[in-house]
Amino acid sequence: FVQDNIDAVIAGDQEHHVRHEPIDVPKHARPFNSDEAAEIFSQALEDVKAAGIIPRQLGVSPTEWGHGGYPETEMVKVGRKDVDITLPFPVWWPRAVAWAQGLELLSKIQAVENGEIVLP
Repeated sequence: FVQDNIDAVIAGDQEHHVRHEPIDVPKHARPFNSDEAAEIFSQALEDVKAAGIIPRQLGVSPTEWGHGGYPETEMVKVGRKDVDITLPFPVWWPRAVAWAQGLELLSKIQAVENGEIVLP
């Protein structure tokens, strides 16, 4: 009974922060049409990481940064305010590279599966 009362108090305190109807959780589905494509992705991602390949056109390659180098701050809108978020290079750049590597491989494998790219 006490836990139910605590839950109700917390929900009541937070209710004024909720300004929308709840939405359903998105359906989770694997991004590939076959197990073979998923295996190819996993192996290729390991190979790309081991080779240190940095994709271009996604903002993570040093050739894309211009004179200022890697952008270590980013403005993020929080409510009505713009908040300056610090992105320390040693923390965020490796994560950004890993994201770009995965995204590029995912896109290419899906394009092959969908017939948009024909392999020799």
